[in-house]
Amino acid sequence: MKDLVYKELKLALHPAAIIFLCLSSMLMIPSYPYFIIFFYTCLGVFFICMSGRENKDIYFTMLLPVQKREIVGARFLLVALIELLQFAAAVPFAFLHNAAYP
Repeated sequence: MKDLVYKELKLALHPAAIIFLCLSSMLMIPSYPYFIIFFYTCLGVFFICMSGRENKDIYFTMLLPVQKREIVGARFLLVALIELLQFAAAVPFAFLHNAAYP
């Protein structure tokens, strides 16, 4: 499972997902809605799935000697990791926003 998660991070992770993680700093904009930041993260997950489909990543992964449930688990862990990183990046900016704009 660890190798599959590593494969997901190296091969399947779309660069836009990392850029969207950096957009947490947009929470410092006054009157900017918080939920838009998490929409960008969902868009990054969509890009990961779309590029995986276009690059035939599932076909490649199915040729590996692993169980199907491990393939699904690795993709799920990748998405969960991205969501947790987004939350971890957004929380400090939310606190800074509340401190700067009471």
